[in-house]
Amino acid sequence: MEIVRTRVYQRKARKLLSAVEMRAAEDEIIAAPDKWPVVSGTVEHDLVQAAREMAAHRRGELSLPTRKVTPPDAVDVAALRKKIGDNQRQFANHFGFALSAVKEWEQGRRKPERSARILLAVIATNPQAIEQALTVLSP
Repeated sequence: MEIVRTRVYQRKARKLLSAVEMRAAEDEIIAAPDKWPVVSGTVEHDLVQAAREMAAHRRGELSLPTRKVTPPDAVDVAALRKKIGDNQRQFANHFGFALSAVKEWEQGRRKPERSARILLAVIATNPQAIEQALTVLSP
């Protein structure tokens, strides 16, 4: 999965416009850039700038930072769980997994899906980040 980021687009525009609306805005701004004079530092300015950046990127005129996310092929769930000091039930409850999934992963009957492997990799490197995020979601 490749993630393309712009300086402004990801920060502001994505929160306010859907992908279809953003593409329509880009096309309109490209067609008549002088029609869109906006005050610097406003949300409107940010949206116009974001549309220009995305359009330039699509045309190959602007290189934007990208990152390719490659999850691990295999995760030793039992070792990770033991490192944290949880039993299977605690681990499942702690990080939002189904208990049956944890058991099947550890017994080799099932391989964690891609998203679960990414989450397990984050848990292995920084379990506090997941705990903090889950605390916000379910206080």
